[in-house]
Amino acid sequence: MELLPGLGGLLAGATGIILGAAARSQSSAVAEPLLAAPLDPGDTVEESIDDPVFDESARLGRELRATIEELMQARRTIAVQRTELERAATVDALTGVASRSAIIERVRTEVAQARRYAHPIALLVVDVDGFAELNQLHGVEVGDEILREVALRIRLRVRRADALGRNDGDSFLAVLPHSEEAGIIVFAEALRERLAHRPIITQAGPLSITVSIGVAMMRPAMELTVDELLGRADEALHSARKAGGNCIAFDRLHGLARIDPGRRSELAAAPPSPETAQDRGS
Repeated sequence: MELLPGLGGLLAGATGIILGAAARSQSSAVAEPLLAAPLDPGDTVEESIDDPVFDESARLGRELRATIEELMQARRTIAVQRTELERAATVDALTGVASRSAIIERVRTEVAQARRYAHPIALLVVDVDGFAELNQLHGVEVGDEILREVALRIRLRVRRADALGRNDGDSFLAVLPHSEEAGIIVFAEALRERLAHRPIITQAGPLSITVSIGVAMMRPAMELTVDELLGRADEALHSARKAGGNCIAFDRLHGLARIDPGRRSELAAAPPSPETAQDRGS
């Protein structure tokens, strides 16, 4: 956008050159009869490329071509900058995943699709345990390295139809359409184990981290707004954090059941919530 005033100046300059050329052409046309008459009977007028009028026209042509080229280059620059601005609005600069605004918009789209075609959808909020302490102990740069690696490992696990974005400073939001509880458990547990058992290489050395994962689901025939579904995912994440981290917790639809390492049966053993019973009855 900063180039727009410059473009205005270039256009004004080009206009001035064109008007000036027209004025000089008219002056030349008026003066032409006078130049055509020889001053003396024996004198003749010879046209030459050294004629001042010819030189002025050639100079104006060069200036016009240069001005047009500058305008075209400015147009290309603006197009590139517009593309970069659009990308900055949809991609998180640190991790390369979708920005919060972009991932929330994707949630809206997927929720609308799930309602229309009656298929389930799940949201997973993945939060790095103790991230603030890691930042204080090792510095912000190391914290950024951790976030980039966590984002990469999640991206390697999601399907082509899924979506991933940065939800907050140290958490990510994954959208999994067409997902049932069994598939979600496999996905979340594999992700949790991968992060817990494979240290992240940083400039401070290898660091072992864990994550807490909150899961919210919307089944067919359920009427939940986007905000309600996001709220349930956050509630489930809070339950996982409350358990000490390094675990997976489901939403209130599943009684806030947790899946801790080595305790995968809690979800099946958890009593159904009133919403679960109502959903099964429908």
